[in-house]
Amino acid sequence: MAASDEGVGQYLLLESAAQRIYAGSNIFLMPSTFEPCELGQLIAMRYGSIPVVRETGGLKDTVVQFDRSDPDKGNSFLFYRYNAHEMMYAVKRALPSTRTCVSGVSSSMRR
Repeated sequence: MAASDEGVGQYLLLESAAQRIYAGSNIFLMPSTFEPCELGQLIAMRYGSIPVVRETGGLKDTVVQFDRSDPDKGNSFLFYRYNAHEMMYAVKRALPSTRTCVSGVSSSMRR
């Protein structure tokens, strides 16, 4: 195997592991201070993981806060201030949605 082939093999192994991690997760946590790329939460939603993200940059453009009063609205849980307390509160709000596969957020993932 040539040296360049080894790099390709390592990349494919990492990509495969990343896909398994996304697919096996219930919640995807992205506490970014800024997010110019906005791909992580989209990939997470593709695999059915619920994004918990800080409202910043492209994240606020691609996710919508889940609203329990209208389960058809929203696909994630947001927090605004960059601190552990806000993030933990968002995670606690998201946890009940991971327990039932027919809840509002989970059904919005199938859309």
